[in-house]
Amino acid sequence: MRLFSLMKLSIIIPAHNEEKRIGAMLDAYLPYFAQRYGSDVELLVVVNGTTDDTEGVVQQFAACYPQLRMVVEPKNIGKGGGVILGFEQAKGDLIGYVDADGSTPPQALFDLIEHVGSAPVVIASRWCRGATVDPPQPFIRRLA
Repeated sequence: MRLFSLMKLSIIIPAHNEEKRIGAMLDAYLPYFAQRYGSDVELLVVVNGTTDDTEGVVQQFAACYPQLRMVVEPKNIGKGGGVILGFEQAKGDLIGYVDADGSTPPQALFDLIEHVGSAPVVIASRWCRGATVDPPQPFIRRLA
């Protein structure tokens, strides 16, 4: 089922030294969105300033999923810089971003996409009244 049959979806994933976490995230996201959007989705991983093998992990997934694209920025431009670079490179009509650690399950992003309607921007927050974080974040993380 594709909700936006006339739209393409880009999902940006900024990644700095995510070798140990990005594989599980891509393993969850790629089949989920490929099944729903086919060739009308791209997952765009923006690898920036890494000193580990994040790039190699992403390349392994890209060999199996044509929906996966990677942009490599040699400098560490931070999460915000990675998101901006991803938005500049994205080909989708609808663009979103998620963290490489998999803290947002693919179903949650899909739910957000389903409810975007005609809004020009939609922002998910763990801190808005009524937000549900399951499982709850540890106290020290909430405190930080």
